[in-house]
Amino acid sequence: MDARQIARMEAGIRTEEFNNVDVNKTQLDPITNFDTVSTGISDTLKKIKDSATAQSKDISGIAPSKQQLRVMMGDTVLIYSMRGMVDATLAGNTELADEVDHAITYYLEGNASLSISRANATVALLESKPTVFTSVIASDILIIKASIAAFSDKKEKPTTERQEKKVAGTNTFDPLLDKLDVFITLEGNLIHSYFPKSALAEGFDLTSKLILLGVRHSPVSAHFVDAITGLPIVGGILFKVAMGKSVISDDNGLAEFDTCAAGKQKFKAEAAGYVTQDIVAVVKRGVGVDLVVRMVKI
Repeated sequence: MDARQIARMEAGIRTEEFNNVDVNKTQLDPITNFDTVSTGISDTLKKIKDSATAQSKDISGIAPSKQQLRVMMGDTVLIYSMRGMVDATLAGNTELADEVDHAITYYLEGNASLSISRANATVALLESKPTVFTSVIASDILIIKASIAAFSDKKEKPTTERQEKKVAGTNTFDPLLDKLDVFITLEGNLIHSYFPKSALAEGFDLTSKLILLGVRHSPVSAHFVDAITGLPIVGGILFKVAMGKSVISDDNGLAEFDTCAAGKQKFKAEAAGYVTQDIVAVVKRGVGVDLVVRMVKI
């Protein structure tokens, strides 16, 4: 399971525990349909845990895949960059704090070379400012570099990844987690309906909240391409309308905002010689949005 899948499962586990607290149970059990919803949460969690067990059996003794090494690299960089962000913030250096304050998706999205480049840039910055990033010591730098090297080495050696998955394992995670999310949403509707603006409702909201390490907002990536040729457009400008901020597409036509608040967000895409486009994207919490912007020549 990846970080987001684990976070979704843990939200369900906390909700199940919330439902079984005696004082909560006394108030919740009499609610119409609550038994069906709470049972749905418990049953779905059991299936998710069974699937996790099946997956662990499936991959035992198998070398980590490229994606697994990529996630391991991202997790490792994130651990120490978060420490560095705290160091820089407490030192009053907000510029350096911002430079290392990235979500895990910053290191996982885009092609492999981009992930490695970003990870190397972060570790280079942490290493170059030891008087600011005092919590990140030399041995920590070695750990980060080792995780980058492991992924980089795997990237350079094409292999045939194991494709088969146990039916009871990996392939079932997302559908089951989607089902769990639905039951949690239903429970929230019931609690807020029967106990509006109450301590119980507030407690449920805090309990069921998705907690994803390093992800406070959601990244938005836009791939600028020519609508006819499909070739990437360098120098395209993506505007985040609400914030008045912009980013420019790179050599691969990629422009991205590392953070974007959840909800319906408006963007504007411009490129020299092309028709300007207005874009509306629905951004979900902790989930990256990947857009392909097909630009039409003027």
